[in-house]
Amino acid sequence: MNKLVCIYLAILFNFSIAFSQSRLSFTFSQSLVDDWKMDKAQIFEINHSLNYRKDFSFDSVLSIPKMLFIPTLRYAIGVQYTNLTSQNTDYVMPTDNEIFAEGLLKYPAGWIVDPFVSANFRSQITESFSITRGTKRATAKLWDPVISMQSLGFAHSLSDSQRRNVFTNRIGITLKQIRSEHYTLMTDNPKTPEKERYKADAGIEWKAEFSLKSDNNLSYLSNAEIFYSINRVEESTFRMSNELQVTIWKAIALIIRLELMFDRRQKLGVQYRQQLRAGMVLNL
Repeated sequence: MNKLVCIYLAILFNFSIAFSQSRLSFTFSQSLVDDWKMDKAQIFEINHSLNYRKDFSFDSVLSIPKMLFIPTLRYAIGVQYTNLTSQNTDYVMPTDNEIFAEGLLKYPAGWIVDPFVSANFRSQITESFSITRGTKRATAKLWDPVISMQSLGFAHSLSDSQRRNVFTNRIGITLKQIRSEHYTLMTDNPKTPEKERYKADAGIEWKAEFSLKSDNNLSYLSNAEIFYSINRVEESTFRMSNELQVTIWKAIALIIRLELMFDRRQKLGVQYRQQLRAGMVLNL
């Protein structure tokens, strides 16, 4: 027991921050939406979001080799005024409404790729709604549903002259779980009389991130995620986000975002969110 405590304390005092990429924003936006939570709409929004990521480098301690720990936390929440184009009806509802957290442990082996293990979860912050034929219907809430994933695989990255990661990608064998209580759209099998509230799956996940920043206050960030289900190929999922940020003056910026997603359990066809935002963006 004492040996474990000594190892833990040694790890705490032998780490350094290798890389930081965090951002806090308060923005206004206009959006065109077609997704499972809202259906088709024109939206005006006030948004708040936090993107936190730091790379902690742990030096070699006793028999434990040097490791890289990368925690990630993202959340986004806002309020929106919505005009449904097909029904000419106005609503005020929450928007963005997502929280994501991940812990990744990577061993810099000096190979072309580095072994890694990771675990994450994704859920809503507050209750979400969709509007169907003029009726406001709840679709999700905090931890209902919640998606958790655990991966084991290999990661690769390319850096620029300032040692900033420009392109990172990883692929691994992944376990996926979906838990729900009341909103069982993503867990229930309509072919059975029981209401399933838990669903597990296994597959292969690929994640990639590309970032580009110029000296002229212009930056671009793109993320892509593909989960290939081994047991249910038709239920494989895809997520992608693209963001172009133009800094106008100090912390005032203009942001153009495009998000794409495909998940047959949520909605047939591709979901999308197109947004034009303007507001304050702080790089932490």
